[in-house]
Amino acid sequence: QDLPLTEMRGILRLLAILATAYTRVVALGKNWGPVPAELQSTVHDAARSAIDVMSLRQLFNEGAIFTRLVSSSHLPAQGNVPAQFFCIMDVDRGGESGLVAVQVYRQTNEWKLLLPLPAKNRKETAPETLTSLTDDWIEISPSHPLVLEAAPEAERLLVNFVFQASASPPTLYRILHAETRGRDIAAEISFLVEREAASQQEVEAASETIVKLQLSLVEKLSTKSSALEEAEQQGNDPSAVVALIDSELVGIEAQIADEEARQTRSRAAVERAGEALKLLQQQVEAAQNAVASGSAAAPSAHTYALLVATFKEGGVSATSFKKLVLMYKDVSGTWKLTHEEDFAI
Repeated sequence: QDLPLTEMRGILRLLAILATAYTRVVALGKNWGPVPAELQSTVHDAARSAIDVMSLRQLFNEGAIFTRLVSSSHLPAQGNVPAQFFCIMDVDRGGESGLVAVQVYRQTNEWKLLLPLPAKNRKETAPETLTSLTDDWIEISPSHPLVLEAAPEAERLLVNFVFQASASPPTLYRILHAETRGRDIAAEISFLVEREAASQQEVEAASETIVKLQLSLVEKLSTKSSALEEAEQQGNDPSAVVALIDSELVGIEAQIADEEARQTRSRAAVERAGEALKLLQQQVEAAQNAVASGSAAAPSAHTYALLVATFKEGGVSATSFKKLVLMYKDVSGTWKLTHEEDFAI
């Protein structure tokens, strides 16, 4: 059935908003593609199940009913990462239509959800801005040991740094959704070593090109001088020849400027990779020193936990609200608050 023009425009605007918010997390650097024909019924089942699960977990401020699947993509299984669907769905919220996006994968005959939130792009440590470009998150249960450990720390951190102005700080009431991802420090170091080497090669290539262009510039200037001298001796007008040579000189100077800019960018990339490597190596040394001193690194170190939780405040007539909390556990076992925001879908 054809949609009215006004409704179609509204959907296109919403899709543009969703694309801006979601694709930075979901599809960056990964081989997302169309859903194969044989999986069309599966992706529809996944989309319906996702909305049912999200409603059951009370992730929506109001109830939501699946209406239709607007768009979907498929990510084939890669190593230990299961095949996934990215679904944009039209849902009915009390008679009003709205779009919802979610990433879905199947595990032990159960659909698991990953929320495509821009907050997942936030990193606790500087090296990760270079190395963690295709993060692999998994959903975990609110009763998972990592959640049981992180939840009280999330409440403590929010009370100390976010709710500190409140005489009666809100308390964490219930975890609605949880995800986690771990860092592979060895893989990050390997990536940075390769990036540093590649950037250094770019610096050297640019330097060689600049030398060649400068030699060419000198030759053109010499040619121009000879042309002027010859024209003067013969009494000819050198303007046409000079104009041609000047045009070539401008082109060479522009090429030199481009190569110098490439050289500058590459040198900066070498420096960034080098600094990131130093920081990562310091983290590795800290872990090694902990082992050497008899105190092993904390379990689940270098791990992120993303929690969507309900908080209550106000005593007997308590009101509730939802928070998204992103936390990071460092090598010492200390939880850090990476990001927090009010949560609403």
